[in-house]
Amino acid sequence: MGRYRQPFTLFKRGKIWYYRLADDHNRTGHSTGKTMKFEAAEYAKQMAELGVQNPASGKKLADYLPDAFDKYVRMRVADGDPFSDLYIQDSRRYIRYIVDDKISQLELKDVTVNHVKDFKLRLLEDMKDQKNKANRILTLLKMLLREAYESQLISRDPSGGSRGVRRITVKYKKRQIYTQEQLEALFPPEPWEKGDYHPWTGIHDYTAFLTATCTGMRRKEVLGLKWSAVFLEDEVPYVVVVEELAKSKKQRATPIFDQVVFGDDRCVRTMKQLKALSSKNNAKITDMSGAPVEGYCFGYPDGSPRRTTWWATHLRQALDRAGIDRGGDEETMPLDGHSFRHTLATHLKSRGMPDGLVRSFCGWASLNIQTTYTHFDPSLVANYSQWISQHG
Repeated sequence: MGRYRQPFTLFKRGKIWYYRLADDHNRTGHSTGKTMKFEAAEYAKQMAELGVQNPASGKKLADYLPDAFDKYVRMRVADGDPFSDLYIQDSRRYIRYIVDDKISQLELKDVTVNHVKDFKLRLLEDMKDQKNKANRILTLLKMLLREAYESQLISRDPSGGSRGVRRITVKYKKRQIYTQEQLEALFPPEPWEKGDYHPWTGIHDYTAFLTATCTGMRRKEVLGLKWSAVFLEDEVPYVVVVEELAKSKKQRATPIFDQVVFGDDRCVRTMKQLKALSSKNNAKITDMSGAPVEGYCFGYPDGSPRRTTWWATHLRQALDRAGIDRGGDEETMPLDGHSFRHTLATHLKSRGMPDGLVRSFCGWASLNIQTTYTHFDPSLVANYSQWISQHG
């Protein structure tokens, strides 16, 4: 009498049980999604009776992608490495773009490398002038398809791996920096004495962009900055960029370099003025115990942070009012908020600050990255001896 053969086998990966059908010559494993063995066995028995490997593999791509992305985000949060809200919002918008394409009507198990390559070609046709955005959409699709393969939902990786569907080649333009004359036009000293903040609309946008100029902080880091991370009364005033805001996911502290950029402490004085105003507003915003909430430095009176649209709109309007041409052509990018970061890096390097300190304050991992942010400016070299005498 022959030995009875189970229609499936069970095995465990981490906390999750997987099954493999006995008649699958490719020996492909599939997730049961169960942590208890008896529940996994029951699930695998049902799949064996139905003669299917995994019901999720028969989903249309349009149905699989949103759920797969939400699951991926939850997994990253559980691992202690969450995505930013901005990344999640952008990714969901990119998923909608994929869902609107004909590739989304394929079943997950039927998607091949050639389908992904055809999708890439359509991306190139639709986004000739937005190749960075096209790359993000393509990368998101490849990532979620690879997740399906690694989760054993399908037996092959339709993304093609590192040698399959490659990223779209992008020719990066050189970024401009602000001249000293442009900075003085944007940030005249102590505008509150005159009662206006021209070319800005008020103290919030004036101080937000002045802080970006004098700290080199990124847009997300500025908009997410809270007063609890600002230290204005120290001998060297500084701000702390917390892990969830930093691109590297590592906390860093950076001085307020208004003395380096402007030769005075206008950023510190303006931030003190804004903090005094914010304290009055925050007194109206309380937590469950009734204590005042210490909110965002540049947030709205209700305690919520400003958004990226506020950032882009207010900077563009201020540049127009100041009569500053943003520039930009086939070789160079127009002036924008990130140009302030390049400008500060150039000031620090031109004044002789050691590379290690520059990287530490700006949050860069390597000298190569730092080099892309440094633009040689002969007019700044004259201040080298003065910097050495003060900080040598």
